[in-house]
Amino acid sequence: MTIPSKPHAAASTPTPLDGPQISSLAAPSDLPGAGPDVPAAPIAAPERPRDALEAPFVKAKFDGLVLVCGQCEKRGSGPSKLTAKDARKSLKRALGAQRTRMRIVESSCLGLCPKKSIAVAGAAQGAPSVLAEVRNERDLKAVAARLADPRRST
Repeated sequence: MTIPSKPHAAASTPTPLDGPQISSLAAPSDLPGAGPDVPAAPIAAPERPRDALEAPFVKAKFDGLVLVCGQCEKRGSGPSKLTAKDARKSLKRALGAQRTRMRIVESSCLGLCPKKSIAVAGAAQGAPSVLAEVRNERDLKAVAARLADPRRST
């Protein structure tokens, strides 16, 4: 079985579906719309929304971050009744109804190392950072109130 060969490309005529035929040897001034009088148009970058973040950054689902030291309860001089897990749960309950969403996590040592208490650090957009030594539930409520309303002073 033989396959019929196509005629030479020189003998074929381009069809309208082939598009414009541009020789690889054509100079840039030979191209349509180009010449010494027409400046080359710069290639524009694709438009990005103004609030788009650059490459490694993503938009967070929360407005602030609270760190509860998990090492404080393990020290010999740590709190006797308050655990980091209980402190985290209490802060979540207290801050859960607030307008700003806070992410509350247990962390390794924060370096504050208070005696008989747990270190808590908090940061939110537009508010100063908060460092606290939490000994009991009353202290946790005060920290939650400060994080909920940064203008409040204690």
